[in-house]
Amino acid sequence: MKHLLFITLIFLFWECHLDIQNVLRKLQHLKRTVSKFFIPFSIECRKSATRLTKLFITTLLFFFACRTDQATQPVQQSPYEQWKSLNIRHYTVNQLYRCYCIGAGVPMQLTVCSDTIMQVTPCNDSISTQTISARRFITIDSLFKMIQSRNYDSIEVTYNVQYGYPQIVDIDPQNHPRDGGIRYETSNLRFQ
Repeated sequence: MKHLLFITLIFLFWECHLDIQNVLRKLQHLKRTVSKFFIPFSIECRKSATRLTKLFITTLLFFFACRTDQATQPVQQSPYEQWKSLNIRHYTVNQLYRCYCIGAGVPMQLTVCSDTIMQVTPCNDSISTQTISARRFITIDSLFKMIQSRNYDSIEVTYNVQYGYPQIVDIDPQNHPRDGGIRYETSNLRFQ
């Protein structure tokens, strides 16, 4: 009897990930099978059947507790949805633009208001901005548009876990040694 109860408990916990209807059907089937095996001819057998019923109810309660824990887990948002849900319109971010071109590889600080770059300044004061084009740098929303446009052969994207913005956008990385690939590295987000 103890072995059967142990096997029943293992079975129910194993089935915790299935939907409730399947588990209830399996419990009813298991109860019918057990009832046929333990035909209550005596008072002792009836007590055993009552104990078995109580065990089924207890196990069922454990099952429902398991299911509610799974149901309360939050739904995972996409990085774009996560970024948009924060509604950050005014922010400062550091961005590094890499390509096979003049002036690339210099980290710049972008000040953005309503998806418009208001100011581009070097992160390091000793860097000259004469050879750096501010048009190369883009906002976080523009990075998302670039990712969604699919105007590239391949792309590798790494998103910020906390805010969802693209930290690294590497477009056509197979072309980096030649004139081709572009890489944006965005970090140090600060917002008002």
